[in-house]
Amino acid sequence: MDIRSLIPLDKEAILASVKKTGRVLVVHEDKVFGGFGGELAGIIGHEVGHVVKRHTVRQIEKNLVGSILFAVLFGDRGAFIQNMALSAIMAGYSRADEQEADAMGFIHIQRAGYNPYGLLIGMQKLSELKHDGNNWFSSHPEPEGRVATLQGYIRNAKVHPLVAQVDKGARITDSGLSLPPLYATYKGAKPLYRTEFAAGELYLLTKLPDLDGERFILDSDGTFISLYYDDRLIVVLTPQDASSNNTSLDGLASQYVEALKSWVAAGKTAKS
Repeated sequence: MDIRSLIPLDKEAILASVKKTGRVLVVHEDKVFGGFGGELAGIIGHEVGHVVKRHTVRQIEKNLVGSILFAVLFGDRGAFIQNMALSAIMAGYSRADEQEADAMGFIHIQRAGYNPYGLLIGMQKLSELKHDGNNWFSSHPEPEGRVATLQGYIRNAKVHPLVAQVDKGARITDSGLSLPPLYATYKGAKPLYRTEFAAGELYLLTKLPDLDGERFILDSDGTFISLYYDDRLIVVLTPQDASSNNTSLDGLASQYVEALKSWVAAGKTAKS
C-alpha cells in the first residue's frame, strides 16, 4: 500500500483486503512523509480492532432487533420513525467500542514493529479537527479522552523515551537523555508530533541487537539537517529549532548526536 495513492483514505477497500489476506504493508518514505506511515498503520489497526472485536456485527444485531421491534409495534406506519431511530443507533460505535479498538490498534502497531506513537499522533491530529466541525467525530467520539488513554498505553507498555511538552515546544526525555526541545512546525507537523515521532523511532532502535551510537548520521540540504540512524530517519532539525535553543543549526545537530551517543553507551552499560 503506497500512501501517496490514499487520497482520500478508502478504509472499506483496505479492510476488505485485510480480511482476504490477514496482512497489510504500509510503504512510505520517511524523509517525505515523516511518521505518517505509523499513523496510518495505527488507524488501520484501530479499524481492524473493530472487526476483530465484532463491533460491526453488534451494530447489525442492534439494527435487526430494532427492525423487528418497530415492525411489531407500528407495522408499516412506523417505517419513517424506524429509519430515524435506526440511523441514530447506527450513527457510530459506542465509547466502549472505540476504547477497545484503540487498545487493539496500539497492540497491532507494536507487534508489527511500527512507531508506537503512531496511533497517538493520528488521534491528536483528529482531535484538532473536531474544532473544525469535521463529521468524522459523529462515529468516533471523545478524541481528547482517547488521547489520554493512548498516552497511558505508551507508559504502561514501558515505551521510552517519553515526551514532555514545554512552552511552545516539546522535548524527549529518558534516563540519561534530555534532548533540546523542538519548537518549529515542519511540513505541517507540529513540534509535539515531531518529538513523538522521534521518541518512537528511538524506542525502536533500542530493540536492535547491535545498536551503535557511531551510526547516527547527519545530512544537510542547505536549509534543514536530518538526523538518521543508518538509513532510518529520526528527526529533521530546523533553523527555528536552533534559534529557539539559542544555538546554530549545526550546533543543535551536534548536541543531538552527542547526547544520543551517550544515551546508547549508557544503555549498553546498564545491560551489562
